[in-house]
Amino acid sequence: MKNILIDNHLVSYHDQGKGPALVCIHGWQSDAASFATLAEALPHYRVIALDLPNFGRSDDAPAIVSLDDYSHLIGAFVTKLGLKQYALAGHSLGGQISIYAVARGILIPKKLVLIAASGVRDQKKGRRNLLRLLSKPMKKLVPSTLKDIFYSRIGSDYRSKLSPIHKDIIAQALNTDVQADAQSVSTPTLLLYGSADGSTPAEFGQTLHEAIKDSRLEIIEDGDHWLQTTSTEAVATHIDEFLGGSRA
Repeated sequence: MKNILIDNHLVSYHDQGKGPALVCIHGWQSDAASFATLAEALPHYRVIALDLPNFGRSDDAPAIVSLDDYSHLIGAFVTKLGLKQYALAGHSLGGQISIYAVARGILIPKKLVLIAASGVRDQKKGRRNLLRLLSKPMKKLVPSTLKDIFYSRIGSDYRSKLSPIHKDIIAQALNTDVQADAQSVSTPTLLLYGSADGSTPAEFGQTLHEAIKDSRLEIIEDGDHWLQTTSTEAVATHIDEFLGGSRA
C-alpha cells in the first residue's frame, strides 16, 4: 500500500505492474484489494487501485459521500499521480461513479471498463419506494435483525448497523440514476456483467450498453457480482483485448 494526501485526506492505494495505466475504482463496502488478483492477471499494465475515502485504509471523510464528491476526489488523485493517459475501471458503485464522472468530464480516460456497474435505478423503483415507505414506521417498531432481512430480500444494500457516513453514501447512491449520464459518455466502453449476478443483473448491462453509443457488452456465464475476483481470467482477457494489450 502507498499513501497520498488529496484535499487534506489521506488516501491509500495499490500501484502494481508496469505499462499502460489502469485506474480501478472499487464498489460498495469494498476496497482496493478487490482488484489484487486482476492486477496479477494483467502484469503488462500498471494497475492503480485506491481505497476511496470512508473505505479501506483511507481516511474517513464525512464531507465526501456523493457521486460528485467521489468523482472530484478521484480526479484530484489522477492529477496528483501525474497520469496523462489512462484507462478507467469501475466495479459496482465504482462503475456508477465512473459513469457520472466521465459523463461530466471530471475524469477523461482513454477507455472505460464497467464491471457489474450499478446506477440503473428505475428497474428497482418499486422496491425503493417500498423501502422508503416501510423503513420510517419500521424504525422503532421492528428489531434491526428483521429489518435487515427485509432489506436483503428487496435487494437493498442498506443495513441497520451501517455507520452514519455509510448510510449517507448508500442513500446518495441509491437515489442517483446514471442512465441519462450514460447517454453522454462518448469514451469507448467495455461492460462486463455476470449471468448469475443478483445485485447488478445482466439486464443493467444491456440498459447501459444501449445508452452508451461506443460500447461493447460481455456477459460472463455463471459470473457473480465479484467478477474481477471470481472470474478473474475471463475479466482479464476481455480487458486486455479491449485495451489492445498483450498478456504473457
